[in-house]
Amino acid sequence: MSRVPHNLEAEASVLSCILMDAGRALPPCLAVLSAADFFSPKHRAIWESMLRLVNRSEPVDVLTLEGDLRQSGTIFTAGGIEYLAEISGVVPTVENVAHHARLVRAESVRRDLMELGDTLTRKAREGAPEGLIQGAVEQLKDLLSTEQGGMTADQVAKDVLRGWEDRRDGGTMPGVPTSMDTLNNALEAGGWPRGVLFVVAGETSMGKTSLMVGEALHAALAGQRVDYVGLEDQAPRIFKRMVAQRARLQNKRLQGAGPRSAEWQTAFDALAEIANLKDSLHFWSKRDGDARTLAAKILAKQRTKGTDVVFWDYLQKTRGGRGKSDYERIKDTLEVIDDLAAEMPDTALVLGSQFKRRQDLTSPPGLQDLKGAGEIENESRSVLIIWTHPDLLEEPFRLFRLAKQSEGGRADVYVRWTAENVRFEDAGHVEESGYRERLREAVGR
Repeated sequence: MSRVPHNLEAEASVLSCILMDAGRALPPCLAVLSAADFFSPKHRAIWESMLRLVNRSEPVDVLTLEGDLRQSGTIFTAGGIEYLAEISGVVPTVENVAHHARLVRAESVRRDLMELGDTLTRKAREGAPEGLIQGAVEQLKDLLSTEQGGMTADQVAKDVLRGWEDRRDGGTMPGVPTSMDTLNNALEAGGWPRGVLFVVAGETSMGKTSLMVGEALHAALAGQRVDYVGLEDQAPRIFKRMVAQRARLQNKRLQGAGPRSAEWQTAFDALAEIANLKDSLHFWSKRDGDARTLAAKILAKQRTKGTDVVFWDYLQKTRGGRGKSDYERIKDTLEVIDDLAAEMPDTALVLGSQFKRRQDLTSPPGLQDLKGAGEIENESRSVLIIWTHPDLLEEPFRLFRLAKQSEGGRADVYVRWTAENVRFEDAGHVEESGYRERLREAVGR
């Protein structure tokens, strides 16, 4: 009997690298491997435990692994604490983890090919060859596309046609819908585009964070699976903003003393409604790690539970960028986040960003004003700028300028802004208000 292909040493090396540094080792492994690729039941159980720990934002080490494996009832399948200690002592080089992962994957593909061959041999004795050949060709195509990468023209065509049919039959768009119809109409994807990096930029007090918080809440209430990365505020402050928006209460009061007696029931109802989103709204913060660790955790969660949209607030507050200067650190951090977007083709990733310190605040900022301008402009597929003239800060409106979209379409969208409950919404009567004309006049002074 021929040997079943496997490489236990490579499997153990992959797991050992993740134990050493999950933030660096896990992303390249997730890009290549799934639980089914591990030949050893021990290694498969440990891999699945590691992903559960990452999903819960817990550290990945021998003690946490043991605890999770005991809780899941798979500690003996994983070889017990003795085997966990053994793989932690393998001590491979983390830089080589992608190579080890590819070795594991290669053996898994060989097993799939052998299984396909056995199946064909068995079925060849039983059925008509025409259907057998077609089925074998399709299975081989799947294996080839997985291993070789890329897509043939007919595969791309099938994906395009499937997308058109889904939208025709279900009336849906490829993006994750925003809370504002006017913004959805201006966005090429009909909402936050999936699989690409979308940047929301705003100067201080323009409402960048409020927009992202509100859109995260809207998406979760609409049944989307949402991750919110809040690096400026802790989760309780973000949650209070959501309550203020949902209940239309004063955010400043909720952040401080709490709701008035007459507002208590309204606030509690909104709090309970948002709390009920526990399966679709997940918060991340600085304590969950630097850029690479956060990216690894979000990717692991997306692979196991699914994610429709990630709101990351914001680029310049993200720790862990490599380099000596601010520019180099921002550039490196942006590349990490852009790579994360590419690894999640079915997920929208909306990243907040700041502007440079500008001398002239009386004209709308442009792409060249982004902090880390060249890299952000090049890496992001779309950029939305939030702005108003300094003389019109008290007006209940803002300008959303779509300064860049992947297909080149640009647009200006005027929205209503309610500072008290930090809320953006459609501005149905912006024409009657005269805000657009006053904004043009202020810019032309």
